[in-house]
Amino acid sequence: MAVTAKAFSVMPLRPQVEIVSRRTECSKTFDLGGRRRGLDCHIGAIHYKDNYDDKFELWKDIDLTWEGNRITRAPYELTLEGNKVTVKDKKTGEVSSIELLEIGGIPIPSQAWEKSKGLAKAFDTDLEVVAGNSSVSFARILKSDKAAVEAKYRVTGNIPLRVRTSDTEGGLPVEWTIKDGILTETLKPDRPIKYPVRIDPTLEPQVGASRDDADERESTGGMNYTNPYVTNQSSPLASSRYWGGYRFVSAEFPPQGTIPDVAYLKVYIPYTDYDDAFLYLHFEELAAPAAFTSITSYNITGRDITENSVAWIANGIAAGGADWYNSPSLLMGTPNSPVEELWAAYSPTAIVVITQPTTEEAKSLFVGSWDSGAHDLGAILHLEWGEGPPPAVMPWNLAPRMAMMISSH
Repeated sequence: MAVTAKAFSVMPLRPQVEIVSRRTECSKTFDLGGRRRGLDCHIGAIHYKDNYDDKFELWKDIDLTWEGNRITRAPYELTLEGNKVTVKDKKTGEVSSIELLEIGGIPIPSQAWEKSKGLAKAFDTDLEVVAGNSSVSFARILKSDKAAVEAKYRVTGNIPLRVRTSDTEGGLPVEWTIKDGILTETLKPDRPIKYPVRIDPTLEPQVGASRDDADERESTGGMNYTNPYVTNQSSPLASSRYWGGYRFVSAEFPPQGTIPDVAYLKVYIPYTDYDDAFLYLHFEELAAPAAFTSITSYNITGRDITENSVAWIANGIAAGGADWYNSPSLLMGTPNSPVEELWAAYSPTAIVVITQPTTEEAKSLFVGSWDSGAHDLGAILHLEWGEGPPPAVMPWNLAPRMAMMISSH
């Protein structure tokens, strides 16, 4: 059963204190007072360890501040020397590097860099090194059609590497090959370009998170989990309908029977031209649903979803510009909400939210994915709940008598 909410919800702010001992790689848990708890679960890492094999080491906040020419408070260690970035994955120990050699056939001299948090910009050139929560990019910015479309890099190591390209309207095709350790990238646009264009070879130590959000074209079952946004699109035509999927992993979700009384998604909407929603929000009916894959078609529509859903119907959600926005409450329609249906049956360790498109009219909502930006624009699942009554406290006038009884035995 679907319950309609015609505008995205804005939840009241509550005082909160993080419970550091309950951090996970992807989530934070908060004390809201009165034995209430809150949780923000992200797609992808927001915490790191220096030693991932040490189960007693507490998770630490990622901090992308440069220390000289290095960033170390992250899931990786990054070193920037001249035109070369070297990355060590703390989880696997793998070390990889990218070194810019030439642009448009012209050798590039060693650069000097101006650094700010998570960013290094080469003086007097259009080069950037961008450090994200789970990735490091060596970006080249093309400001006009006069810019060279080809560049070469020397690459080493086994950390997953991808080359992505985008302009102000979204992704663009790029052809890239690696031969004898030399990466060659060439922009191959398939539509008019809206400059500036970013081309960024990217090392991704935590690339697995890329499969935690995806979209699926309903008519073909074709899956995509590498776009910088997730397409949620309704249409009378099956060929134009896209389902979205968002997977959240945490060991701190409330257990079966402890039903959250606040639940919603936070999503980043990057484009004001694609900010209309006509969708149904479901959960997948499993305690630990798997990540998405392109190996199997229909990997979103083929999943079992809750019978109950919440309708998200809203136009111009991002009228205030590209920013974070809340979905409707996933508790709409209590006692017949998807939240109650899921927590009545399971103690989840992973949760998948699925957006089902409608067939009535064409509406498009693009939201940031893990693959966008510096891997910090993926959706967030927010929950709040009560953790039960406080522990019983012995009345003060019984304590002496209990002590005497214990000592007499």
